Amino acid sequence: MCPDPSAVSNTETEDRVKAGKPTTRRQQPKLIEEPSGDLARANYWVKVGLLQSQVKALTRLGKRWTNSKSPCTQAARLLISLGLLNEADTEAKLRVLANYMESEGFQTLGQYCAGPMRAKELLRK
Repeated sequence: MCPDPSAVSNTETEDRVKAGKPTTRRQQPKLIEEPSGDLARANYWVKVGLLQSQVKALTRLGKRWTNSKSPCTQAARLLISLGLLNEADTEAKLRVLANYMESEGFQTLGQYCAGPMRAKELLRK
């Protein structure tokens, strides 16, 4: 059974600080939330976790394509819409990508994207 964190006494914490072992807390990563919806239709909200490099790339595209206050989200919506409008092409590309990922041993799309996205960011600098 895990001890209750609130059960740790102040004297125990003070003893650690006095002993030269300052307590440190890990900072939470900055959460980016950009709502973007369609005023004319009912919205279904989807929460997606992206790599930092993906957020940068989407934001860059969004700033070029729109004058939205939420460039990353707007670019994501546009890319999703384009992918759905060209469903046959998108499905064919996804099939090729899935086969490649399987043959190379990538377990997730994020794992596959991490290297190429990092390389693109380095080329931009």
